[in-house]
Amino acid sequence: MAGTFLIGETKVRPGVYYRREKIGATAAGATNGVLAALFQSNWGELNKVVSVDQTQLNELDDIFGDGSTIIREGLLGGAKTVLAIRVGSDDGLAAKVTLQTVPVEVDIVTPHELICNVEGEDAQQFDVPDNFDYDNFTVRSGDVDIEPFITLGEGKITVSAQGISAVTGGKFNLNWNSHSTVTQAVDAVELSALHVGERNFTVSMRTNLITDKRQLLIYSGTDIYTTVNFDAGEDEAQNLVDALSGNKIFTARKLNAGQLADVTQAALTGGRNPTVTTTNYERGTNALERFRWNCIVADSDGAAVNGILTAFVKQSYETGHLGFACIGGKSSQSLDERMSFAAACNDEKIVFVLNGWKSTDGTIYDGWRAAARIGGMIAGVETNSSLTHTVISGALELIEPLTNGEVIRAEQKGCLVLSLNYNDQAQIDNAINTLVTPDSNSDDGWKKIRRVKTRFEVVDRINATCEPLIGRVNNDSNGRGTIVTVAQGVLNEMIAENKLFEGSRISEDETHKPDGDSAWFVITLGDIDSTEKLYLTFRFSYSNPFDS
Repeated sequence: MAGTFLIGETKVRPGVYYRREKIGATAAGATNGVLAALFQSNWGELNKVVSVDQTQLNELDDIFGDGSTIIREGLLGGAKTVLAIRVGSDDGLAAKVTLQTVPVEVDIVTPHELICNVEGEDAQQFDVPDNFDYDNFTVRSGDVDIEPFITLGEGKITVSAQGISAVTGGKFNLNWNSHSTVTQAVDAVELSALHVGERNFTVSMRTNLITDKRQLLIYSGTDIYTTVNFDAGEDEAQNLVDALSGNKIFTARKLNAGQLADVTQAALTGGRNPTVTTTNYERGTNALERFRWNCIVADSDGAAVNGILTAFVKQSYETGHLGFACIGGKSSQSLDERMSFAAACNDEKIVFVLNGWKSTDGTIYDGWRAAARIGGMIAGVETNSSLTHTVISGALELIEPLTNGEVIRAEQKGCLVLSLNYNDQAQIDNAINTLVTPDSNSDDGWKKIRRVKTRFEVVDRINATCEPLIGRVNNDSNGRGTIVTVAQGVLNEMIAENKLFEGSRISEDETHKPDGDSAWFVITLGDIDSTEKLYLTFRFSYSNPFDS
């Protein structure tokens, strides 16, 4: 006899019984290269997190229209993934266009009415028009059917005045429809964009001369955005609707059956961008709560939106989501104003880019655009290296070259300053955050982006590694030993990755004894910094000091 058993279970029958257990635990890897971006646009999913990566760099305009700049800058900065959120209210409208059939014979129905008044008691005749339909008409007075009191003749209607007067008081209406046939196109398909916004789309309809398939070409500007192929035939309207079924960009609704007429560059109209308020940016941060990211940016220089970003990273820290917010100063503000803002933040999670640059293609990187690029660099940089003296790719010149004194003063205020290196290339002078005055539980390491990112990483990785053990190990020496072992595994990996010094360790907290379902541990670690300040002493001699 063989089978499975549970711990503590005693079987009745003799035999071999088995169970299985997992030994060890996998150390969690780092969350790195993830930038979150909030932005306005004329196209794309609204108020939803859309993940894009480096492989989609050339598709961003297709995905998010004219608001994709912030995503592109983040990816160019080094982010591997951007969690993109297009923000807006629910008052936007999607653009539409109506496609028609080829000209067909159409029955035109025209309603007619003749109002008659009968006077006296003698029978009376009324002339009826040539288009009167003798087979289909109604004659009523209010709700009373008075057809029994009339007689039809060629071009005439004879009325029994005495009978009608007795029923209706002498007044009645004669109604009929006339029919005519015309050749004209009719509305066949309503084509609608699935996303709201004012993006300019046009459509063309044609037959593919090679395959004989019908083609709907949708253009964004002068470029073909997408092509839809469908079968030709008597009901091309239905075929097009079927071909667009499940499409994630456009939808079609059938209005009438028929073959579709060719059309060239017919515009989709009626699209409207949603209004965007500070509240929409705040709701965008709410959508990010369940995601992990390294840095967050937004396409606004407004104080209110900057306040939302700073509040969000502080709130996220309290709930276990560790990351930075990167904000850019505007050159239209004085240096003192910008420095004061950075110093007021005084937070290791907030990076304030003081000045911007002009790129080789003439683009001005100032405010949020500069912050998006730097934010991508912060998100993408490995924690075993620093951004200090990293050259800004594509930067031609600084908008505001600062003096040595201004650079020192700005960095003492917690600003990330761009300077020129020996080759006159724009670079990050000192990769610091806005923390100026650490509290009693913080050291100066919290002022540096590399150190903070390393510390966030070790916390995040140990948390993620230990989380699966919650409720799965006993609160005894063996169970707590398991937790120490797996957490030390994370520390050992980060030591091997040149992020932590040898000797970084975890142990049980001797000042807090285990109690019930609670256990306390102390993690003592040293995070490695980069060599960023060299102090060289040159010793010169008038005589040859090496002459023996």
